[in-house]
Amino acid sequence: MTDYRTSLFSTAYFPPITYVSAICKSGNVLIEGCETYQKQTYRTRCRINSGDGPLFICIPIERSTGRGGSIRDVRPDYSKNWIHQHVRALESYYNTTPFFEYYFYDDLLQIYEKRPEFLFDLNMAFLEKILELIVPGKTLRITEDYLTAQEAAERGISDFREIIHPKKQLPEGMFEEKEYYQVFSDRHGFVPGLSIIDLLFHEGPAAITYL
Repeated sequence: MTDYRTSLFSTAYFPPITYVSAICKSGNVLIEGCETYQKQTYRTRCRINSGDGPLFICIPIERSTGRGGSIRDVRPDYSKNWIHQHVRALESYYNTTPFFEYYFYDDLLQIYEKRPEFLFDLNMAFLEKILELIVPGKTLRITEDYLTAQEAAERGISDFREIIHPKKQLPEGMFEEKEYYQVFSDRHGFVPGLSIIDLLFHEGPAAITYL
């Protein structure tokens, strides 16, 4: 993958490995804070592995805040039991990985327990913690104005907001994911395109070598 001077990303819930790889290869990292909320994207979902194959776990949001409003105003719906469901899923599928207990209970579970009011803040807390564990010192900045794709291109910004998307293929040659051991490899072989937490729980401090 090419190195990028400045890159722009949408917010994401435990984003895919591709997303974090692009961050690692960027000098300056911008997280879009001025866009309109979009459904069925990595903003509210992440792709994990299971004994039956890959699946998405999704954050439900309060309907009144997800109807064409600002991404900064969207609230997770804590009246649903989604935190318990997500924690149970991660425990069930990853508890035998080498680094699950070390990273999940000491670092990630505490963010769930704080229940940030806004989706954007929840995602940022997870992303900052993951980067702290994998790439210490990487700084994120939140945008103060919205740039169209054309405006971003004119400013020399690599725009990943719509490129890294659960329903879109990555441009050919953009990213070649290295294989690593996965606990369900004996059933499914290597599964690409998973969340960064899959790599983190399997490889721990060595995750950076795969990015």
